[in-house]
Amino acid sequence: MRARNVRRAAALAAGALALPFLAACGASVQEFSVGECLDLSDAQGEVSEVPVVDCSDEHDGEVFYIHDFDGDDYPGVQAVSEELQQACVDNFEAYIGAPYETSEVYINVLHPTEDSWDRADDRSGICIAQIPGQTLTESLENHGA
Repeated sequence: MRARNVRRAAALAAGALALPFLAACGASVQEFSVGECLDLSDAQGEVSEVPVVDCSDEHDGEVFYIHDFDGDDYPGVQAVSEELQQACVDNFEAYIGAPYETSEVYINVLHPTEDSWDRADDRSGICIAQIPGQTLTESLENHGA
């Protein structure tokens, strides 16, 4: 999977989200559940596994939405990224408790690469909530800010 930060300024200024991201690599694709807390400290570029930790332990991200892509053929990085970014923003407030545009919480995403799509049947995009520069020791669900 490939990870990408969704930057609020880009979303507000351009109406589109431009970000660096993580992508699944190879056939080893990890499954996540909404509410799981993650240690993303070593996750950059393509990753096949991200440590899941208890939300009371130190962590820096939390899965707040999982988006399922349709289709047999990989639509391309840009199409996957744009669809996932929009899905994350659309589902942000229901989990975090505040609109994305006014929250201190940012979005990071994990999305499938063409290789993980084809070799591992990876059709899931992962929306991750983070507060930049902060180590968390509790869930961000209903954080509200």
